[in-house]
Amino acid sequence: MVSSGIAWVLVGIAILVWGSFIIPVKLKAVQEAQLHPLVFQTYMGLAIAPSSLIVWAWEKPSWTWWGFAGAGLWVMGNTCAIGAVKRLGIGTAQGIWAGGICVISFLWGFLARPLWADGTCTITDVPLAIIGLVVVVVGIVGLSVVSSAFAKQDNSGDKDTLETLIGDELPASEEPNPILSSEAGSKTTVSGPGTIPRSTSSGSLVSLGAVEFDPVKLETLSKPRLVGSVLAIITSLFGGSCLVPVKLAPDSIQAGYAVPFGIGTVVVSGGMCLVYTVLSKTCVLGSSAHKLDQLNWDLSPKVLLPCLGSGVLWNIGNLCSIVVANSSLGLTIGYPLMQSALVIGGIWGIVLYQELKGVKAITLFLGSASVICAGAVLLGMNGACKEDK
Repeated sequence: MVSSGIAWVLVGIAILVWGSFIIPVKLKAVQEAQLHPLVFQTYMGLAIAPSSLIVWAWEKPSWTWWGFAGAGLWVMGNTCAIGAVKRLGIGTAQGIWAGGICVISFLWGFLARPLWADGTCTITDVPLAIIGLVVVVVGIVGLSVVSSAFAKQDNSGDKDTLETLIGDELPASEEPNPILSSEAGSKTTVSGPGTIPRSTSSGSLVSLGAVEFDPVKLETLSKPRLVGSVLAIITSLFGGSCLVPVKLAPDSIQAGYAVPFGIGTVVVSGGMCLVYTVLSKTCVLGSSAHKLDQLNWDLSPKVLLPCLGSGVLWNIGNLCSIVVANSSLGLTIGYPLMQSALVIGGIWGIVLYQELKGVKAITLFLGSASVICAGAVLLGMNGACKEDK
């Protein structure tokens, strides 16, 4: 077990790289390739597996099937995340699952300690730890709301590349939104105080204080958003649990857990692609309104190399999280705090891609980031299990 000081450094590294691993795939060539998320996930796995072998440089080679279990949880979580983002948008979906991951991971570390160690977990200060956790979650949700409400709109009209495995998608961007469009058939107006402006797909602002909508079409939007919310919650369950197998692995395996995990990501992702391909060719789904797009395997270096680079960056954070999971920070502090990688991702979005513009948007973003930091301090000072110190 590493010292708490080293563990805190590793948490910082994980936050940095997990907030940055998506940068390579923002390159123009990758964006134009419009890779299906399952293909991107498989490409990442092809980098995660070999880059994990580096741990055998300082730890005796070993194997545990718990690594495969962790990989399965991670891949399934990512698959559900695809559907959640398609239906809710990335800001709302991330706010749900990142906040949920914090809570689920904390509960695993607090309540499930008898599964991998003697005795129960006695939190240093339960009330302050819970307050810190809640503050972190509030900051993450606030960050996601700000990103969703003020993000720069893409007016290119390109098809959304975040395809999903299940039907009931939101209407395509070129379809008139019955809640925001003034061209709907039979309309009803809803007024209310305290409303905020939202951006339509055309970039214009519409006040929800007097919204025109088609009551018939409104029902068609409720189901996709409900399904998206459920998928985001399932994502948080998988994501908040994917490090539990680390604790269940033999004590002799520490960072070496990353090797079976890395190989598992390739195997499970490949299996998901195979299942998807079979489903896309079946007459049950293939001829319906829920027809699945074919997987596009673009192997050109200008597309493949950035995806592999993202995989390497992500795996650096993964290696850090594995070591931290076996430290005094454990699942109650370390992994929840790593979800604040959203802050780093948001900063990159502002600096490199101008995804947030204006004093108000950036001020709200920084305010939410400050809330996360305040919660992190509270959780870090009071959330550790006394037995692990």
